[in-house]
Amino acid sequence: MQEHETSHGQGHTRAHAHARRRGIAPCFFVDSVERSIAWYHANLGFEVESRFEQPSSFAIVEFQGMRVLFREVSEQSIIQPNGRQPDAFDAYLWVSDISALHARVSETEADICSPLSLKEDYETLEFSVRDPDGYVIAFGQEVLRETRQLT
Repeated sequence: MQEHETSHGQGHTRAHAHARRRGIAPCFFVDSVERSIAWYHANLGFEVESRFEQPSSFAIVEFQGMRVLFREVSEQSIIQPNGRQPDAFDAYLWVSDISALHARVSETEADICSPLSLKEDYETLEFSVRDPDGYVIAFGQEVLRETRQLT
C-alpha cells in the first residue's frame, strides 16, 4: 500500500508534493480510520494518499484519481450513512472497466449490496458495496448504445 505521510495539527501543515487537487470528495465519519483504510484497500483497491495526525484520525484514500476522506469519530451516533435508506448511496464513482472491478470485488469479503446490472434509464452498468460503517459506494460505467444490446 503506497502512502504519503503528512503532519497536521494546530493550524500547521507540511507542503505536499501532490499536484493541485481538483474535484469533489465525500468525507465519511468512521469508527476507525485504520480499519477503513485497510478495508478500502483490500476490497476495492484504494491506496492511501495522505494520513494526518498520529495515530491517524483523518486520511485521504484514492482510486483511479477519485478520493474519499475518512474522519474518525468517537461517537457512533455521528456516523450517518445515506446508504441506510432504500436505493441510496453515499458516493458514486465512474470507472473505466466495471466488469474487471466487479470481478475483483467479488473475490473479496466486500458486501455487494447491489449486483452488477444495466441501468437502462442512465445507460450505465452499476454495482454497489457497503463498507463496515454502512456507507454504500456505487460504481458505474457508461455503456454505449451498441453495447447495451449485448448485455
